[in-house]
Amino acid sequence: MAATGNGWYESYGPDPSKDQNPEDWFWWRRYVISFYWAITTMTTVGYGDVTPQDDRERIFCVFAMILGVAFYSYIIATVASMVTASDAKQAVYYERMEELRSWMRHYRFGLTLRRRTRRFFKEYYASSSAIDDAAILENLAPRLQEDVANYLLHDAIKHHPLFRDLPEGTLWKVLAIVRQVSFDPDAVVIASGAPSSTLFILHQGTCACAYNGKSRQGLGEGTSFGELCMLGLSTTSLVTCTCETACVFFFIPRDRFLAAFSNLPEVLSAMADKQALFRRRRVRVPKVVVVGPDESVSPRS
Repeated sequence: MAATGNGWYESYGPDPSKDQNPEDWFWWRRYVISFYWAITTMTTVGYGDVTPQDDRERIFCVFAMILGVAFYSYIIATVASMVTASDAKQAVYYERMEELRSWMRHYRFGLTLRRRTRRFFKEYYASSSAIDDAAILENLAPRLQEDVANYLLHDAIKHHPLFRDLPEGTLWKVLAIVRQVSFDPDAVVIASGAPSSTLFILHQGTCACAYNGKSRQGLGEGTSFGELCMLGLSTTSLVTCTCETACVFFFIPRDRFLAAFSNLPEVLSAMADKQALFRRRRVRVPKVVVVGPDESVSPRS
């Protein structure tokens, strides 16, 4: 800037209490003014108190503005990209919730149904990864698939009789189809005789289950029911389950279960062979309370 002349400094005006000629200014004052002009130009502020006075300075000013705007734009874009990348899950969450709102408006959902649907997906998206887990898992080596599934799956699922003896390399399929759902206290999860095709495994809270004229209360983590419904061996629920406290259940619907294991008929056959166990014990209560991995990691789709 100084190489183009002193017109810049003269336009700014000397300090009457100091040197009258810019040539006589202290070097630090010339640098302060130059730095001040550079920043106001790069940030497109341009107060106009430091201006070019001849063509040479104007040419320099044009190139400085082009370079400054490009550099400033690059910095802003880089910072914005870093912020977006650091919270990809949140961005996907808001995008999907907006799609859901548009879908419900299109079909004119009632207020109550809209709230229930929004609450379900809000909890679902909050506990789900922004990345398609199944797409990643199916490309891993079998041993690595097993290790990842063992790390991510809750013990209540891994130790369930249907899944604890799965062949190596198939446990990840369970991880890909497990969902979570929350219920308020006193909510009925499922009623006996109601159509059902879902396996439920209690993750948090306590519930009461009634079946065969019996009622069991205070059932905790790991309690499961609906195995026969998921396997397609029963079309209606054999149990009535009511939440005693706020509860979170893992659940696996039949269609996703059959799609995941459709290429493994021997596994489906081995699971069906265990039906006697579930007909005898319609509500399975683990003998030992199981403890899962870090609660920040939960089964996801």
